[in-house]
Amino acid sequence: MKKLLMMLIGIILSFSVCAQHFNNLYGHKAPSGVLDGTPISFLVTGYSTSHTPADRPWPTILQEMLNMHAGNNTAYFIFKHSVGGTPIAKWTNICGTGSHIQDAITSYIDPATQIPQGIPVPSIMLAQQSLQWAFGDCDDRYTTIENPADTALINLGVSAIQNYVNSFLDTGMEKVYMATHIYKTGNYTLNLYGERWGLAKAIEETTNLLPGPELFTVTRQLFPEGFAPDMIHPGPEVATIMAVYWYLALAGENADLDIAQLYADSAGIDLSSTLSDNMVAFWPFNELSGNLAYDSTENHFDGQIFSAERVPGFSGNALDFDGIDDYVEVSDHNNFAPEQFSSLNTGTISFWFKYEDIYNGGTVPESLPILYFGQSSDQDPQNGLEIYLGHNNLQTKQNIYFTVHLDGGVELCFNNPTNLDAGTWYHYAVVIDSFDHRGYINGVEFNKHYNAGTDINHHGFFSTVPEGLNELLASGYVRFSSNRFWHFNGAIDDVMIFDQVLSSVEVQNLYNEVMPSEISPADAVTVNVFPNPTTGVVNIDVGKEFGDFFVTVYNQAGQVVFYSQNQKVLSLSILSQGIYSLSIRSANQILRTRVLII
Repeated sequence: MKKLLMMLIGIILSFSVCAQHFNNLYGHKAPSGVLDGTPISFLVTGYSTSHTPADRPWPTILQEMLNMHAGNNTAYFIFKHSVGGTPIAKWTNICGTGSHIQDAITSYIDPATQIPQGIPVPSIMLAQQSLQWAFGDCDDRYTTIENPADTALINLGVSAIQNYVNSFLDTGMEKVYMATHIYKTGNYTLNLYGERWGLAKAIEETTNLLPGPELFTVTRQLFPEGFAPDMIHPGPEVATIMAVYWYLALAGENADLDIAQLYADSAGIDLSSTLSDNMVAFWPFNELSGNLAYDSTENHFDGQIFSAERVPGFSGNALDFDGIDDYVEVSDHNNFAPEQFSSLNTGTISFWFKYEDIYNGGTVPESLPILYFGQSSDQDPQNGLEIYLGHNNLQTKQNIYFTVHLDGGVELCFNNPTNLDAGTWYHYAVVIDSFDHRGYINGVEFNKHYNAGTDINHHGFFSTVPEGLNELLASGYVRFSSNRFWHFNGAIDDVMIFDQVLSSVEVQNLYNEVMPSEISPADAVTVNVFPNPTTGVVNIDVGKEFGDFFVTVYNQAGQVVFYSQNQKVLSLSILSQGIYSLSIRSANQILRTRVLII
């Protein structure tokens, strides 16, 4: 139940849907929209994802949306030059001859033989490319950027992107937007998501290269089954949502969200459920395999998992840390913590955890670390934000501490008053405002014991860490004041960071989303889902009055694929055949079952 992704935040926070879906994409603020009424032609370049499905690929759908945006007057024109099976390296001279680029230029730009008279020559390019084959070996398709520390591969990727983009800019093309690649499902052996680090750096270094939509996260989280029968190329749903997100990227603040939602409806997605302006990061740790911990927000601050194992969490998956060498690190393409965290002056941190033992490999550590942001070395003076159990007295006190160091001094430090039990799941939240500090255990605010920061002049959050020392953002690995890093021994789950100061009610709701209140057996209800198996339509019968309820459907990878409120008849025909988990939640109870779609 706790794996509601952004749906959960849509319940606990009120927010307006806006066209800011792409702020913080690759760490770069979305550019201003280019749909200002002036006639513009766009050239789509790419390969298979740009011309599948054959009847209505995403550029065709995008043209329809642009026509509606212009009041059904054709002011914006989409032209497409795509080459099937040919990623960026084969467009250029890296693993090709550059003939694809030259053909695009002569056909659509100069002398533009494919552009009808009276229509402007394309001045903006929409690129959707892969870096396959771009790393020096034209017989090796499967090398890819694995993490932000792959500096050599990142630089090769940047070089390929610059080669590709500059070929068009040199012809007079004004701007190039480049999107991340879409998710590849099924047995596709290459994880293309690491390409974003190369693209992030290329955006910083290449003139007039702008971020397009972040499509990997969208297609992975919202449309894991919405692909063609080969489970690799876009199906109608994925093609539609690709067009919607390209439209929002190009329109910016001028986007007509009624148009966007109209098309999103046809793909089965409510745009208001895909973004919370207040959530900076959310790591559910719900992946089934691999060494990446995906951030479920559209900021995609993904973490690199070092040795930690996936285990059953409080009600889903969690990461288990052995207390010796396990941790998760979140970094950008410069191998620093993403700079967006450095601007957080106030906000909220929330997570679930349980510690297994106070020993780390036979040693009682000074602390059991949970979350850390700050310098990566143990040199003085110490600067960092730290959340950990124990405070150099772990054998006698198992309290949780929130501490912020600045230039070796302690700006703020407080803890809960009572010991926590080993082997027990706890929900912890800390809320930092300019004039207020609050801590919560299991949704209840505790009476703080201050070690430092007892008046309003004491304050500490991510922004307290001096500029340039945002070297490390980690879970399960924290520096203690004795100039040493320690490792956590236990499990951590659902780490959330907000730039909003959550109220006590909102923190309570966070806790209640995964820990409903106890009810007596007499008040308990059972659920009957029928027909099961089903060809798509599912009826829900809870046996007695259930009040308001929410239904969440997960695929076998634990991803949210359907969500509804107070609907007793569900239409799941958009989902592929297979087994799905249903979670039905009321104010005080959660019911779970499975359904087979045939």
